[in-house]
Parts: sequence; structure tokens; C-alpha cells
Amino acid sequence: MNRGLASQCILFLFSIVLLSQAQAQDQTDKPKDKVIILLHWLGVEAHYGLQIEPLFPQTETILWLGGIGAYKFHNLYRDPNTNETIQSANPTTLTAIYRIQATVRLGIAQGLLYNEPLKKNFLEFFLYYFFQSDQFLSQSNSYLANSSLSDRSGLFSNTLLTGFALDNAQYGLPHGLRQGYYLETSFETAPQALQSATQGPIDYSRFNLLGKLYFPLFDLNPQNPMNTFSALLAIYGSLDSIQGDHPSLLALQTFGGRDVRSGLGGSVRGVDSGRFDSTLKTVFNADLRVNGPSIIWPELIPGLVGYLDWGLYGDLPGLKSGSIFSGGYGLYIDLFTLAHIVFYQDFWFNGTVLVAEKFPGVRIGFGIHY
Repeated sequence: MNRGLASQCILFLFSIVLLSQAQAQDQTDKPKDKVIILLHWLGVEAHYGLQIEPLFPQTETILWLGGIGAYKFHNLYRDPNTNETIQSANPTTLTAIYRIQATVRLGIAQGLLYNEPLKKNFLEFFLYYFFQSDQFLSQSNSYLANSSLSDRSGLFSNTLLTGFALDNAQYGLPHGLRQGYYLETSFETAPQALQSATQGPIDYSRFNLLGKLYFPLFDLNPQNPMNTFSALLAIYGSLDSIQGDHPSLLALQTFGGRDVRSGLGGSVRGVDSGRFDSTLKTVFNADLRVNGPSIIWPELIPGLVGYLDWGLYGDLPGLKSGSIFSGGYGLYIDLFTLAHIVFYQDFWFNGTVLVAEKFPGVRIGFGIHY
């Protein structure tokens, strides 16, 4: 049986289980299912969580089925001949990567301890299967097309992810606030037998550790549905380590976990997207966010953000190890808690971008970063 057919069979069987459980749940008074919809710059992400009879008392057992469809843009800064990181971009060569991503995620999240005040699992074990199709739309004179990367022409990947999460975070609070913390540790494996890359083998594993903390600082008028002024401090950190001789480009350019995040080129704002794509990387972000008065509706909130970002990379061909440090500020609009649009002014304190910018440091972001 070929890998594509095997993937379709797995998805079909899991869908049947999900539908049968949903029908059984309709006849009972079980807790509400979970629906998550996230907007990307040029795409959408949706997840459906079906709560079934818990495996352990006073916890939640959730079957998850979801996916992402998006058109994405990033860059590659590797010499096609040596695979080493380049220090200056050739103006006649294209660094840009355009790709169409389609991802299906299915799995189970099992609570071990319950967070009664927030009505969700506090300590949770999870196990997921990911099927992802990435089709690169690179041009013949690009770094990607001329590289030795196994997935330079695209990839059909099958990966397994397992780990634990500690969740005491509250999102979508009134007046644009968040509070609490979220910690996660995960292990991902992509064995060669389950991959399909036309240009060579894909085989790697990944360990990831991440944490998010939110501290509300003030809320001038907490009783009013319309925000006046409020503020919070938001902190994020992640450590990502990839093992294996044949990691995919997308693994190198991302931080792992349940919700995959841009690598150092992207997570450290102001740095070229896709740059510093090492097998060992760490990032730390700190934001001060000040929410202004609501506009017409309570959940349409403008705001100001000031930030500091720090990243560390290792095992990067041609550079070995080093750090990057940036900061900046921005204006954002919170669109009914569904998405944020942010206008940034970035400052990279110990480096410069490789591709010339018409307006240096000025950038539009979709999403509030974390």
C-alpha cells in the first residue's frame, strides 16, 4: 500500500470514529465540544474537538480533527553547493520561497489533572498524527531549486507528535487581556518510511519545550464592556532540538510542538524570514501591550506594543553558533479576538537583513505573535 493511500485510510477511519462518537453524544448531556478557528494572512486554520466519555474521572478526553490551508512565503539562505548559511544574498538569485500548505491533524488529548475554575484540563497528555502536503512554487534561479534539500520540490510528510501540557492560561478576556501560563514539552518523529520527498530521504526527530506567560498590569474601567485602557506583559520562550541526518526544510525553519511556529527568522522580529534555520535554536520574546479605547464594539480594540526578542542558534553550517537580538514597537488592531493586524517598526540590534527593504524595519504582521 502506498503512503498516500495509507494516510487516506487513517484519516477515513478516524473520521468514522469521530462521527459515531458525535452521534452518541447528541443523545446525552456531555460537555460542549471545542471549535477553534484561526485566520492566517492567506489561509485559514480550523480544529474540532469532540469530548467523549473520559478515560479518567474528572478530566476531559478530547478527539481532535483539524487542518490548515494556506499560501505562505518565506526565504532560504543556504548556499546550494555547500549547504552553508550565506552572509550576503546574491542579487541575481532568488531567496524567496512560495508554497501551498495543506495540513490535516488528528489525535487525542487526555487530561490527567483538571482545572476546575477554567473548565479544562490542567495537566494533559496528547498524541497526534500529522499529514502535510507542501508544494513549493520556486523559480529555476532560486536558492531552493538549486539546493540539495530532499524536499526542494515539495513534500508529503507523515509525522507523530506526543507530549504533555500544563495549561492555566486564559485567552479572550474582556478588554483584550490575557492571563496565566501555558507550558508544553513534546517529541516529534518523522521516520523515513512514512515520508515522500522526490529529491531524497527525509528522516528526523525533534524535541521541543515551550512556555507562555501573561500578566495583566492594569484595567482602568473593568466594569465597562467597552475598554478604556488596559495593559499586559506577555512572555514567550521555546527550545527546539532536531536530530537526524535528513531533516526537512520546514522542520529546520520552524519551532515544533502542537502549534508549529516560525523559526528564528520570524520568531525574532526584524530578522529575515527563514534565516538561521539551525537544528538547535532557542527564542525568548517579551511584549508590553497597551490596549486603547474600544471602537464601536467592545472587542474591536486598537493598541500599542513594545517588544524585545532574543534568539540563539547552534549547529548551523557555516556559522556554528551565535545569537540575535532585536526590539521595536507597533500599532495593532484586535479584530474581535479572531485575529490581530500589527504594523511594526523593527530594529535588529546586532545584524542586518540580507534583502534590501524599501522601508527598512517597517513590516505588517498578521497575528499578535503569541
